[in-house]
Amino acid sequence: MYCIEERQKPKLIIISGIAGSGKTTLSLKLALTTKYELFSTDTIKETLKPYIDTREKYFFTSTHEAGDIENISAIGGFLKHCEVITFHTKKILKEFLNQGKNVILEGAQLLLSNFDIEGYDLIKVLIVMNSRELALKRYTKKNEVYIKKNTKWDKNIDRIMQIQEYLIKTAPQDAYVFYNNNKSNSKNIFEEIVNMISKGGRKRK
Repeated sequence: MYCIEERQKPKLIIISGIAGSGKTTLSLKLALTTKYELFSTDTIKETLKPYIDTREKYFFTSTHEAGDIENISAIGGFLKHCEVITFHTKKILKEFLNQGKNVILEGAQLLLSNFDIEGYDLIKVLIVMNSRELALKRYTKKNEVYIKKNTKWDKNIDRIMQIQEYLIKTAPQDAYVFYNNNKSNSKNIFEEIVNMISKGGRKRK
């Protein structure tokens, strides 16, 4: 008689959050520690730009400006933007799934409530900024660094905070929700996620 072991699913860690919440820094540290493949929706977006029909306007916009395309609410535009970016992102993830690779995916366009992909062991994480004041402080600092990029995050702070509230409200029960307000807190979040990966836990924070 043969004993057939069930094949372990590759892990997919999805890290969502508004701009400046610390998800990119966290994702880089996790990737270095776990040796997982790391993807950013921003990088995927930039890579695919030359191949996407320019009429697909919700692909080329940003999370906080998507509502301007059809003069709809910030949340309405955000959802349309997420839908388009998620569609293209899942195509890439499926390629890595076929190779059995563990993946970390981070981005502001990731809606945890409807991001499911068959074949992966999903770990969903939402990073939240504690306050509007903290967000403005970080955006001002980032704008000093990325002068040419002109992110307009500070000018769209109301929309961005609306999106964060929506992400918190719609976060599924199996998601880990962390509030990031300083470097010490970021270290604690990192350690908790590494511990979570090793134990495979599913408890909402």
